[in-house]
Amino acid sequence: MNMAQLRLKYDGCEQKVSICDIAPHSRKSHQLVKREAPFVAASSSVKTVADATENAVYGVENCVDDNQEKSQALSTLPENFRPRERLAKFGAKALLDEELLAIMLRTGSQGKNVLMLAHQLLDSFGSLPQLMNAGVEELKSYGGIGQVKAIELAAMLELSRRVMLGDVDKRSVFDDPELVAQKVRRIKALSQTESFFVFPLDKRCRLCTQQPIEISSGTLDSSLVHPREVFREAIRYSAALVILAHNHPSGDARPSRKDIEITKELVAAGLQLSIPVIDHVVVGDPEVYSPGFYSMHRENIISF
Repeated sequence: MNMAQLRLKYDGCEQKVSICDIAPHSRKSHQLVKREAPFVAASSSVKTVADATENAVYGVENCVDDNQEKSQALSTLPENFRPRERLAKFGAKALLDEELLAIMLRTGSQGKNVLMLAHQLLDSFGSLPQLMNAGVEELKSYGGIGQVKAIELAAMLELSRRVMLGDVDKRSVFDDPELVAQKVRRIKALSQTESFFVFPLDKRCRLCTQQPIEISSGTLDSSLVHPREVFREAIRYSAALVILAHNHPSGDARPSRKDIEITKELVAAGLQLSIPVIDHVVVGDPEVYSPGFYSMHRENIISF
């Protein structure tokens, strides 16, 4: 395995870490946001709209995709529910992820319309950013996506990825535990639940994802915060290193014995995967425990 050495400055300290590229392999669920049908006064009209929506979702008319397979169309859906018509009327920002993806796919397949196919893709990959890592062969494994459609979709996703990376220097940098604490505090503002986050970072401490990844919500427990779950997204995004973080709703940011034990397990797992953990930040309330967070790296209670 080709290993590259680098030096990372974090919180005024230098430490030597290793990077290796590991193929992404995870999936997360994606929830389809249900849009209600428009209100119509007459009961017969309501039934007509409802029937039209149901027919569009489950398919009535047929068309042909690039595999020459019959697919079920959206022609019976009211115009305000069709992705292309909605984009033309309301703009691209008003559309859901699956609607935008459906426009790129153009047609569905036998047994499912294009919106159903788009939702199936997002449900399998978890999100559009995760879908960007899919190759042509992986896309073709989904029914209704042939060679031509897979190539076109892969090209569109790669183009989107390059646009995102074109502004790479403006990605969020987390090179200080206080920045980590501020981010978690904004996400968990007014929340009374404890959540565990992973910050997948590149070698310059820039976040590889748009937001930190929430691994679990509830009492911190080794069964919920398992190395497999913690490093899954780090591997998917080819992270060089990770920072762990979780909040204490009580406001007291001092780590418990269980916090420290779980951190030691995750640090060991990270070393084996060559994705080192460089800190675990516990976030609390500055009025309860100053300065409002506890950095296990800064306090040197664990050897990172």
